[in-house]
Amino acid sequence: MEIRKSVVKNLQANGTWEGKFGVMYKNAVEMENGDCGEYSSKSKDQTKFVIGQEVEYEYHAHDSFPKIKPHSTFVPGGNGRGVPPQMSGDIQDKIVKQTSMKCASEIAGAYISRGQDVTIDDIKEMATKLADWVNSKKEEEASKEPF
Repeated sequence: MEIRKSVVKNLQANGTWEGKFGVMYKNAVEMENGDCGEYSSKSKDQTKFVIGQEVEYEYHAHDSFPKIKPHSTFVPGGNGRGVPPQMSGDIQDKIVKQTSMKCASEIAGAYISRGQDVTIDDIKEMATKLADWVNSKKEEEASKEPF
């Protein structure tokens, strides 16, 4: 598979076939750069390839019937326009701290169930040690007895 970019030169409906998602509509696609291939769409009136429009597409030429598919830049959790979210270091730090606090609380619960006293400060200290270990700041600290 190769990602390419060109203008759609010609498009022609080319029959149907039955797939696991129902009827698929075949389209013969010709690009200005000379690429030709088949695009299968769930919709009879597909809008991914429009004559005269430039499009980024995947070109699969591994067999005698090359395939052309629209190139998707969708990233789950993105901003809805297919652009991945930019996660600042601050957000990443908060995620690590939150996860570390949850783990420290679970560890504290195990100690409390064995009759040991654990304070909020103990939990915060353990969470800090876990976060530091995740961030590779103090690996030797994380191996010590937590409370």
